[in-house]
Amino acid sequence: MGRDHASDSGLKLSMKNFLLLVFLILAGFLHCSEWTVLVYMAADNNLEYSALQNINEMESVSQPAGLNLLVQTDLPESGAKRYRIAQDQNINQISSPVLKTMDSIDSGDPQVMKDFLLWGRSRYPAEHYMLVIWGHGNSWFKNSKWIS
Repeated sequence: MGRDHASDSGLKLSMKNFLLLVFLILAGFLHCSEWTVLVYMAADNNLEYSALQNINEMESVSQPAGLNLLVQTDLPESGAKRYRIAQDQNINQISSPVLKTMDSIDSGDPQVMKDFLLWGRSRYPAEHYMLVIWGHGNSWFKNSKWIS
């Protein structure tokens, strides 16, 4: 029996090592060291207030290390701006740094989105990228039945 007990404890130790190894491998795959998230806000319409509110909400949470959170807004009164979101607790004012101010843009133009993506990728290189398209979403589907 002593022999079986010794081999059982060896098996348990090996199982612990195996599970630890699996955990470390999975943690390596699941841990993304660097992300650039680009938020494309098409709000040159009745969504202006919601866009400003959402930017303030993005600012209200802490961001993990290795995250570049970039926002391009297109608003009726203030035109287009690009921000790098930084944490703050003021829900009434956007305090993130403005990286670029532009004149009036057409956020429904695919070239404008492409310019934002290329700009974000060249200025904030990362291992991973994510694009969030924010707006009503009806201008991408051109069908005379829905858009007059």
